[in-house]
Amino acid sequence: MLLKGKFLLNFNVLMDGMPFMTCIKHKGYVTSFLTYLLKNNAEKISYNKNEAIDALRSKPAFMERLMRDGVDAVFNFLYIGYFIKEEEIADSDCPNDIKKDLLELLLKIISGKTSFYISFDTLRSFCNTGNIIVPLIGTVNMPHDMRISYLKRLDPYINKESSQKIKAVGNVFPKAFVLCAKGLSLVYLTDGDNRFEKNHCLETTTMGKNLANEIENTGPKTIDFSEDLWNSFISEAETLININKS
Repeated sequence: MLLKGKFLLNFNVLMDGMPFMTCIKHKGYVTSFLTYLLKNNAEKISYNKNEAIDALRSKPAFMERLMRDGVDAVFNFLYIGYFIKEEEIADSDCPNDIKKDLLELLLKIISGKTSFYISFDTLRSFCNTGNIIVPLIGTVNMPHDMRISYLKRLDPYINKESSQKIKAVGNVFPKAFVLCAKGLSLVYLTDGDNRFEKNHCLETTTMGKNLANEIENTGPKTIDFSEDLWNSFISEAETLININKS
């Protein structure tokens, strides 16, 4: 794995089966390996916003695959805009066709059978800041007086079935959004101000299982997202928002 201009990570397995990683920082080696990769059409796995948009436009089958095969699990350690409306992102410079595809995918995730993990820390962050992140589209800031009504856009999806699908996570994880599908994991990261983003596309089926195990085996256990739990959080959210408003 190469981080351009920084270092090269080489992964291997020792004779006794132990995984082994070598970190190479020498600029000469890093430059030589980059040249080798470019000559051999190595596959790019990390994209900034514009690169990701260009990649989606050049390979429409990628989004078609996600819509057709579905998404197995999502891990929300950033507050993602599943319920954002087109008019609320009208000012975004993201192309309209990409906007439409992304909003359709997000709605399919929340309304389908995708396992949905979200941390209380993420929910409270929205209450405090009003920031809603839509990958490749941008950040929408909800005013104080609209935050509860936005949270309640989730209401139609809270029912007996959702308590098995949606899991509330008590422990704190790094700020990221992880989407796991068949043979594929997408990791979305952004800086503290939500001005820059990175999208990592990894052909692996283990990330979702590993994250789910980490959540279950460290810190507080996950809680099924029942109607009672959601109503209780809405009451807490109203208090948080009023404190920040004053």
